[in-house]
Amino acid sequence: MNFCLITAHPWVAISTPVMETVKFLASKGNQIKLLVQLDPTLEKIGLKNPELNHPNVDVIQYKYPSFAARWISRLPAFLQELLLGSYILIRFFGLCKRSDFLIGYDPQGIIRAGIVAFVLRIPFAYHSLELYHRDRSFFLSVAKVFARKANFSLVQDRNRLRILRVISRLR
Repeated sequence: MNFCLITAHPWVAISTPVMETVKFLASKGNQIKLLVQLDPTLEKIGLKNPELNHPNVDVIQYKYPSFAARWISRLPAFLQELLLGSYILIRFFGLCKRSDFLIGYDPQGIIRAGIVAFVLRIPFAYHSLELYHRDRSFFLSVAKVFARKANFSLVQDRNRLRILRVISRLR
């Protein structure tokens, strides 16, 4: 199968759940495209692309055009993610279209993956890395909608699953 993993944070190289998911899927013979948001400031402190030396894994960095990034950063968080999800859809249309399955990480990633999945009619999963139980923003409400629409959710342990079922009404 072809998997496209959509992350919304640039520190993927030190995110054990992301790295282990990639390694596991690749070890089973799957083709993996890992979309990683580029952040030049992190490169300055030594955080670069994840080092995944596997023939089935392609790490693809992306960053938003600088003129758009400044403008987008002034918008409410939910609008930022809707625009950034649309950007990924347009920029990586071919790559995403060839995917059999998408995985979105955290609230930003699930919104981005959800947009791509709905437009291209590709199944997708929500991989929860953090709990945002006190955040009542519209942004998080949008993320919860996409998380509930996902074919399934991946969590790190049973306690997290129990909590997410309550705060996000996940299956």
